[in-house]
Amino acid sequence: MRNEEAENSPSGNDWSIYPIFHLDAKWTNATDYLELGIRLLKADRASLKMLAEVVGGGAAPLIFPDSFDPACGDVCWILAVRVPEPVQRVSAAEIGLSFKDRVETAIAQSFLTSLKLVRSTAAICPVSCSGVVRESRISELRDVNCDILTTVESPRCDWPESFEDEDWRRIKEVWSGLVKVRRLDHWMTAPFQSEFSSRLDILAVKRVLAPFKTLKIDSRDKVEAIIGEDGWNHRYREAFRAEFQEEEDLTFNASSRIGRAIGVFEEGVHLPQLHAFLSVCLVLETLLTTDSQEVTHKLATRLAKIVGDEAGPEVKRGLYKKAKDVYRERSHVVHGEKSVAQVDEQVRRNAFALTRSLLQKILRSEKYLRLFTVAPKGELDEFFTGLDLG
Repeated sequence: MRNEEAENSPSGNDWSIYPIFHLDAKWTNATDYLELGIRLLKADRASLKMLAEVVGGGAAPLIFPDSFDPACGDVCWILAVRVPEPVQRVSAAEIGLSFKDRVETAIAQSFLTSLKLVRSTAAICPVSCSGVVRESRISELRDVNCDILTTVESPRCDWPESFEDEDWRRIKEVWSGLVKVRRLDHWMTAPFQSEFSSRLDILAVKRVLAPFKTLKIDSRDKVEAIIGEDGWNHRYREAFRAEFQEEEDLTFNASSRIGRAIGVFEEGVHLPQLHAFLSVCLVLETLLTTDSQEVTHKLATRLAKIVGDEAGPEVKRGLYKKAKDVYRERSHVVHGEKSVAQVDEQVRRNAFALTRSLLQKILRSEKYLRLFTVAPKGELDEFFTGLDLG
């Protein structure tokens, strides 16, 4: 079905609407569909009025008045996500845990990550609504979701940047790579959801039964006889959520080298200076080192040749020097020879810029993406050896 047809079909009108706060972007037009069918819409007066009525009206008692602007004056862009209703929900659907909810949240958070991988931005989506999108505009908003709302206060963001029109192509390519790394399209399919929920159901039951094994109790009926049905349901729900979270974290961050690096970047980018600086250095280590020998030289050489693979020797030398300075200063901080405040600001800026450039390069290239996701370690080592000797 073409996007225009899907947008105007009766089943194609349900969207999750995420207003984006603290996104400074100079894009002139609403964007086209991105991979997975998400849309970034320019907020007009009508949509902001609806947003203010929905979020600042019926939801007002649930929102911290000192931190939330019901007029949504900071919102210039709105993310629209549409995930098909799954054929089967997970076992714990009755407690509000469904693939649709989780995948929508993962898509929104991952899109924000793609923005942060391109520019330094404080963009957040602390609240969502359901609604209708027609002709690149929001025509209806309803059912605000306050479960994810804590505050709209801007997170820490060192050296914030504005997005320009030319950034949009990079964002689309980074987003496409991130979808592949996190297999977000796979999570949307009914067969995967069914298999996944069945597997988690088995794991959750085992987790609940585990404390009773020493008493030779190994079935749900026997445990329920001791703690009651309510006790079993409570423990099962907690176990299911824990299993789901572990599997989700593994899929998004721990299942590949690039996945782990992006996870560290996400968690560290808004931390205080010391932790943020060390986090981006850890991203470089995660991606560019496989042993502890001559780390500084190898890291700098590999970064220069990957990020500058289409550039001339002068550019590569400049990247090499910047990366070497960053990692040398990282060593001074880690070994207590300096505080992060004593590290030259330009070196800290370079650490973030180089990390973003490297992550972008990998996510935008089929060759590099394969090397850092599915290629065997031996193949990656061989690739690195070629860079070191070349």
